[in-house]
Order: sequence, then C-alpha cells, then structure tokens
Amino acid sequence: LGILQARGGQMDAARASLQRGLEEAAAARNQRHVALACKSLGRLALERRQYEEAADRLSKAAEGTSSMGMHAETAQTLCFLGQLEMERGAPDRASGYLQEAEALSREQEFPTCRMLSLLHQDRLDTDEGRQAVTAYLENEPAIEFAERMELRFLLWQKTHEAQHLEVAKRLLDELVEHAPPEWRESMLEDVR
Repeated sequence: LGILQARGGQMDAARASLQRGLEEAAAARNQRHVALACKSLGRLALERRQYEEAADRLSKAAEGTSSMGMHAETAQTLCFLGQLEMERGAPDRASGYLQEAEALSREQEFPTCRMLSLLHQDRLDTDEGRQAVTAYLENEPAIEFAERMELRFLLWQKTHEAQHLEVAKRLLDELVEHAPPEWRESMLEDVR
C-alpha cells in the first residue's frame, strides 16, 4: 500500500504505511520484508531529501537483500545509494555504488537497473551505454509503468531528445487519469 500511496503523491500516508509494514515484518522476523520495507522507506526519504534517513534505510536494505541473494533488489538499492551520494556531493562513493549496480544488473540481465546506473554515471555516449539504451527500449513493454516513466524522463534529461519527454508525459497522463480523483493533484505537484 505504501508504494502505491507514494506514487499517488501521498507521501505522509506512504511513509506511515511503509513504517507499519517494517514493524510488522520485524515482529514476524521476516527478513525479506524488512529489507524490502527499508528499501522503500529509503527511496522515499531520498525523494524527500532526508539524506541521513535514506542512507541508513538503504544501507540496511542493501545488506539484507544481498545476504538473501535478492539480486534485482540489491542492484536497485545500489542505484539509489549512488543517487543519494551524488545528491550529497560524494561522486566517488556514488560511482562505486553505481558501478556495482551496473555490473550486477548486466550479469543478472536487469535492463531497467542497468539503464538507471548508466544514466546516473553519464555513460550513455559509450558503446556500453548505447547497448544499454537499445536493450532497455527492446524490453520496455515488460517494464513496470512507473519505472518506464521515470527512465524516459531521465533519458530526456541526459539526451535532450524530445521523444523521451513526450513518452514520459504520455505515461504520466495515463497514470493520473487512472488514479483515484483525490490523488491526482498531489501526483502533479512535483511535476509542474
């Protein structure tokens, strides 16, 4: 529920739901759900620029997902840690996380995370980057809706190709159109 609330722009409700889920998972000793809740709470904190909380949650998520062999979740969490360190002005630490995420994503064939790590490393102009863009576009129909929207927006920011912004806008419009009416305004607040 928390992830859906966050996508709907209901950040306070999302945080409360995710925190409740984390507490219930910890009480049940369900380490998988603890790690996933930490990842979601960390990403939410990152989006809210609450960097200390994001670092704590994401570090716990990376450790938990890695120890359980949850490769896709680990790669995604490493991307978030890289993004966090970039925003905190630590490019060397960011690069380490992003390179690790890219290597794991390439090895395990996770096109979305691979693309995200390359985007954050500004490596789209390399042969490897062009191959990642091609692989991503070939797999795009199978990729989660919200991730497609985010990646297309990031592609537009890096390449300045209007087609990527047009696709991101179309996906956002579809998402808002199908959202509960009370969520629609909050979904667009950070877009304007």
